[in-house]
Amino acid sequence: TLSAREREVLESLAHGMRYDEIGLQLGVSARTVNAHLQHIYRKLHVHSATAAIALLHDHRPPPLPPSSSPPAAL
Repeated sequence: TLSAREREVLESLAHGMRYDEIGLQLGVSARTVNAHLQHIYRKLHVHSATAAIALLHDHRPPPLPPSSSPPAAL
């Protein structure tokens, strides 16, 4: 299971942020971001950011489909 910080790093990476940008956002160095990512890869048994991000997306609930009818009155 990923820690809250590891999830935050992975989600930031998934949004296209660079290590230095993630570090600035979280108040840590790019080297620390890299260390978090190494822990994430080990925990998820993957070898790349792409694979880790794919697993992140696989574990999110799918978005709700748009409603075609107005909400029911109470």
